[in-house]
Amino acid sequence: MGLLLLVGLSGSAEASGGVVITDIIGGDSAVVIDSSGRIVTAGTTQSPATGFDALLLVRNNSDGSPDTSYGNGGLVITDISGVGNHDWLNAIAIDSVGRIVVAGYTQAFARPGMVTYPSIALARYNSDGSLDATFGNSGIVTTHGGPYSSVDSSQAVSIDSLGRIVVAGYSDAHDTLTVLARYNPDGSLDNTFGEPAPVATSLQFDQSIVAAGFSYSANFSGVNLTDETFFDDRFTAPGSNDSAVAVNWQKGLAANHSVPAGITSGTWTINGVRAHKIETDHGGDFVGVSAMITVSQ
Repeated sequence: MGLLLLVGLSGSAEASGGVVITDIIGGDSAVVIDSSGRIVTAGTTQSPATGFDALLLVRNNSDGSPDTSYGNGGLVITDISGVGNHDWLNAIAIDSVGRIVVAGYTQAFARPGMVTYPSIALARYNSDGSLDATFGNSGIVTTHGGPYSSVDSSQAVSIDSLGRIVVAGYSDAHDTLTVLARYNPDGSLDNTFGEPAPVATSLQFDQSIVAAGFSYSANFSGVNLTDETFFDDRFTAPGSNDSAVAVNWQKGLAANHSVPAGITSGTWTINGVRAHKIETDHGGDFVGVSAMITVSQ
């Protein structure tokens, strides 16, 4: 490992020909620019506390000078498990609220000559460089997806519009396999990832006419539906030709719905349904259905 190197910075860095060198033993593997134009580089360094490899983050202002408001004089070093561990950092991303997410792998030595094999490692930091205590275990998440003897690593990381973290890497026991994993914003594994998407194909009501102030039941059918599935409905109100959408109109295959007093009387038509596993995920397509119920006063 050598000195950290940044190339192509503007401002004061031009005095050095566009190059900034940070005097710390290490190597940078990834770079990202935040919404304020600050440059965050990520890599691996030797921990001064343990002597083992540790995660390294460096933040520079847009002119290339160290951002002294970040970490310790612009530097953050993280030992995932302290003495006896080697930690490597491969990728970096910034979420919508400015938190820095890094991905790599960690290898913990149980005792001399005994090794636990590398596992996927994630860490999330607040904008000041402190670990985000709301993420995983005090800011750290480790995942070993393969058998005990596999070498698991994350090589890339991205964050979707719902704040879920997606990592790509590999698991290498006897064969090298590509690994994709998705984590919820709190760092827990998203167990819905990799499962077939739910699709609602029909909707039936237990009655065709219901009086205001009373209730009716609605029943969905389709594929990959469970009582944890959420349903968004696309409908037209009596006397209207324009469709509207009711998000999370129902959870589960069957449910009772009360008709509020004063609701517009006449025939309500449902012409589309969107099924989804996550309550806040409304990005899928509607599937056309045809179901009607008439409200009387």
